[in-house]
Order: sequence, then structure tokens, then C-alpha cells
Amino acid sequence: MANIVPEEIDAATRRGHAAREIETLELLEQRLPGEYTVYHGVHWARAGESASIYGEIDFIVVDRVGRAIAIEQKNGVVAIGSDDLVKQYASGAKGLRAQVTRNLNQLRSQFGQTHPGQRLDIDHLLYLPDHLVSGPLPSLIDRDRLVDARDRDRLAARIMEILENAVPPPSSAHGLRPADAIDIHQFLSELVDVAPSVDAASRLARTHFRRLSGGLATWARQLELAPHRLRVIGTAGSGKTQLALEELRTAKAADQTALYVCFNRPLADAMRAVAPDPESCMTFHELGAWMIRQRGEAIDWSAPGVFDRIAQALIDAAPEMRESIDLLVIDEGQDFEANWAQALLQLVKPNGRAFWLEDPSQNLYRREPMPLPGWAVLRSPINYRSPHILVTLANALELTEQPQKAGGAIHGFDPVLLQYADTDELVGQTSAAVSDLIKQGHAPSDIAVLTWRGMNHSEIIGLDTLAGQRTRRFTGRYTEGGQAIVTDGELTLDTLFRFKGQAADCVVLTEIDFDEWNEDVRRRLFVGLSRARLTLVLVASEDAERMICERLS
Repeated sequence: MANIVPEEIDAATRRGHAAREIETLELLEQRLPGEYTVYHGVHWARAGESASIYGEIDFIVVDRVGRAIAIEQKNGVVAIGSDDLVKQYASGAKGLRAQVTRNLNQLRSQFGQTHPGQRLDIDHLLYLPDHLVSGPLPSLIDRDRLVDARDRDRLAARIMEILENAVPPPSSAHGLRPADAIDIHQFLSELVDVAPSVDAASRLARTHFRRLSGGLATWARQLELAPHRLRVIGTAGSGKTQLALEELRTAKAADQTALYVCFNRPLADAMRAVAPDPESCMTFHELGAWMIRQRGEAIDWSAPGVFDRIAQALIDAAPEMRESIDLLVIDEGQDFEANWAQALLQLVKPNGRAFWLEDPSQNLYRREPMPLPGWAVLRSPINYRSPHILVTLANALELTEQPQKAGGAIHGFDPVLLQYADTDELVGQTSAAVSDLIKQGHAPSDIAVLTWRGMNHSEIIGLDTLAGQRTRRFTGRYTEGGQAIVTDGELTLDTLFRFKGQAADCVVLTEIDFDEWNEDVRRRLFVGLSRARLTLVLVASEDAERMICERLS
């Protein structure tokens, strides 16, 4: 059996347009011997950090000595043109041989950039599993490089014949030598990091994020501080949540009292799902509401100023609970008001551990930085969650004070920027973005549609369905216990502010509308970009789209 890179052939891929290619991949895996490697979903023209993807080769087969052949598969019927075989697409007719030539030239060019002095020699084969080519062939088509429906059972045999009979070319007149087999395999392995299997990419992103971002927890927990007061200023995806979880687990194992406090309710809910003691995780206002209920008072969550009343209740009660907590973790510190923080910090025992986790680039509420004199500071500019391509985009737009560093294992898919002019076009473009992601194989539950606007000003946030999918969205109402009531759907629909602190494989950031490039815009864009593990779509007004493009030009 041949080696397959990537190794997984996912069920998600079978759902989509790649089902026929997967059949071919399984055939090649079974019929080619073990000294052959089949690379599938090879994306080319990914240069430097700009990472633009211009096309894809279905398969590249390489033998043990580095001889390579690219297979371009075209399903369905093709036509015979004047000098080429032609495939009809919605955008028009395209010549197959011309397309293959362009792909291979780009692939050779990229190999030359990464391996100076070497030349990638790669053959080609057109595979037409559904079409029988008869009569004279167009001038650009070589019968020896064509496998149609008549010979599809011999595809693997034909590949082996071509590679085994290949004559090693000499060094070129420009002094380039034939590529080394090890370099070819390494080069192609890097190109298929972004595979057509979105399930595999999703699992890889999550697995590597958990593994790599744990480094922050390792560093932070090696520090010896007296008293232990640590401020962590970490960019999105740097591992702040992993640090919080490790501290909560350690406290639980030592039978110590612990409290994790954040600002956003959805983040607190997510922490409760994974923390060793769910009751130790809450928002600042949940903690204040608990204080009120301890006094036997009721809370009317719809009353004006209810959140101010709750905050004041916690501030007033904090002195009574002074020095009662062994571990305090304040997450989303940039969102806390100074008097909130001062109240919470009173709760920590003198010999206890306190952590302040923040990212100034996500300060959407424009709070003043919290002074923490005497605290040790640990900074982490490495983003392990976002794909490389989105870190590059954030840096190009200068969304953070200091450039981020990409630390994850996922390259990511090209972001998409769509424009809307009115409400109908806004809904249409947002719906189209979701539909395209689903067609690519992403599950609706892995997509988050986030609005730039607030709950009361959004044209999107109230939709029961989008792109034919039922939405999971906040209704604006709460239970008697203060829990947000959400609708029953798979497609997440939320505001940018509420979703901060969370992540999804795919993010559609919509209703982006601004007429001035300022700090508020930079922070909102950064929060939106840094929520995505794999890919991002921006749906922006004409002015906003123009200013984003100007920043990138």
C-alpha cells in the first residue's frame, strides 16, 4: 500500500465536492506499492508569509528516489477544443492542459524559491474517470499522459510506468541540479498542511493549540514569587486559559479554595464545562448576584441599572470576605473597572496565589489599565490558536501595539473580504459566506457568525435561520437564575462583544461598518480575527472595505 499524506481521509470530505477524488485516493493507496507516496490536496503559490493560495493540484505521486508526477482529475464530461481539452465551469470554459501547465510552473517556481540551486522535475497525467476521449486529440494533449474512462482501472499501473521509465534529466544550463528526494518530500509535506479535509485540519488546530499553548502555563508556574502575584499580558491564543485551568486543577488537588472570575458570561460557561470545580468559575456580575441572593434579596434582571446594583453589592461585601481565597484568577482583566478589581483582590490570602490575565488589544470597553504595583509581569506575544495566515493579516493591519508571533501548527485558508451596500445585500453576503463554508465541508456547529454591531442595532442578530441553518443566538432574556436564554440551533449567531474569549473553526464577522480607522476599529477587528482557528470571512460596508484594503496596499 502507498503512503498517504495527509494520512486521514475524513468523512467530512466525502460529504462535499471531493468525494470522487477520495475514491481515486483510496484506489491509489491500495494499488500503488509501499515505496510510493501520494500527496493529495497540494496547494501551490504560497510564498513567504503572504500565503496567497492560487490553485490546487489533486494528487502528486512521488517514488523513493524523488521522481514525481502530478495527477489532475476532471470529473464529468469534457469537450475537445481547437488545441486543448476543455472543461465547462460556471465562470466559463477552461483548457485542461493549460491549467495543468500553469499549476506545475507555479509549483516549480515555489520549489526554486525555497530550495535555491535545485530544479523540481515533475511529470503530469490527466485523469478523466467519466469521459471517453475518441478521435484525434488536440495538439496540447499527449495520449501517453491521458487516462480516460476506458483505462481508469489502469491508473495506478500507468503512474508506475511513467515514473519507472523516467530518464533523470541533467543539470540545466543555468546550473540548477535535479532536486533531492528528501527535499521534494519535505516541500510537498509542507504544502499539504492545509488539506481539503476540514475535519482533519480542525482536529489538528485544536490538538496543537492545547499542546503548544501549554507552554505559557509551564513558564508561569515555574516562577517563585512572594507573595505570588502575577500579571500575564498575553495576546489572543497565547494560552492564558490553559494557565487558569492548570492553577484551578492544582488548587482542587490540594483542597484549596479557588475562584476564577471573568467578564463575559459565555467565557464563564465555557470554563465551567472544563474546570475541576464548575462552581468556582463565574463572571464578576454572577458573583455579585450570588452576594445579593445570600442576603435573601431578589434580582430583577430586566430592571434598569441592575448590573450596576450587582457590582456595588460585591464591592460592599468584599471586606467581609477578606483573605478567604487561596487562589484567585481574574481573566479578561482589560475589561474590569478598577473598583471591581480592588474588591476582588481583597479576597486573596496573604500567602495565596493571584493571577491577572489580560490582553490590551482586546480592550473593547475602553477601560483604563489597572495599576498593579509590585506584581511580577509575564508577557507572551505568541498566538498558538490563530492560523498563520490570520496572524500575518493582523500584523499587516497593525491591529496590535506589537506584532504577534504565529506559534500554531495550522497555516489556514485565505481570508475572504465581501462588501455590502444595503440590508438585503448584507444578509445575502453573510448567508453566502456561511453556505460556502458548509460546501467546503465545515459543519454549521463549527461556524460562528459575529456581528460588529450591538444587540439593539444589528440587522443580523435576530435571524432565526441563516443560509438554511437554524441559529443559536441569545434571545436577550435571562432565567430567574440569571442564565442567558439562547435559541436551539447549530449555527452560532452572536455579537463580537459577547463572543470575546471564545473561538470557532470558522468566523464570519459581519456588519462591519466604520468611516474612520481608529483604535476602536483596530481592537474590534483584532478580536474578530483572533476568534478563528481555521478561516475568516469579513462582510464589510463599502467604506469599511475600502479602508481595510487601503491598509493592506
